[in-house]
Amino acid sequence: LRHIVQKTKAAVVLSSDWRKQDTLVEGINNQLTEYGMPKLYGLTPDLDNKTGAGVLKAIYSNVREKRSREIRKWLRLHPKIERWVALDDMDLSASRKELLMHEQSGSIEPLPFLDPGSNFVRCNPAKGLTHELARLAVSLLNGVEVTQEDVDAAYNPAPPDGGYQQDPNFQGLGPTIFS
Repeated sequence: LRHIVQKTKAAVVLSSDWRKQDTLVEGINNQLTEYGMPKLYGLTPDLDNKTGAGVLKAIYSNVREKRSREIRKWLRLHPKIERWVALDDMDLSASRKELLMHEQSGSIEPLPFLDPGSNFVRCNPAKGLTHELARLAVSLLNGVEVTQEDVDAAYNPAPPDGGYQQDPNFQGLGPTIFS
């Protein structure tokens, strides 16, 4: 994360459920400071947070959609943000099924999901944010054109012996999502 912040001067906005507990937010700020980064710039809104008596929680098709909508709402509230990237181990991009259903519905309303080709980097839950993924995020934030080779290198880095080994957790993330 520090590599991304140093190379892009990006600010960090927290969108995980950790933002809902002050002690966790404080802990994150302490860690950011310890590693030489600015404290959190902000927190995405909680779309399930009740704002008054009798207000029902919004129903979303899934937690991925909810998180994506919270990120998009924060961006609408901060219109000066020109470039951004979401880093998450949850897949916040639209699935093929969701894309197909949306296309068949004829809706002109855009899907809320994030675009891995321009504003989303999915981390491996077992490995976290690798240096390869951080480099991909830096390219996206700096407006550098990202090639399929860049994507393949980020999601499926070569093992230390120099050979190529596809990570089974990300087998669909290459050519099928990035175009």
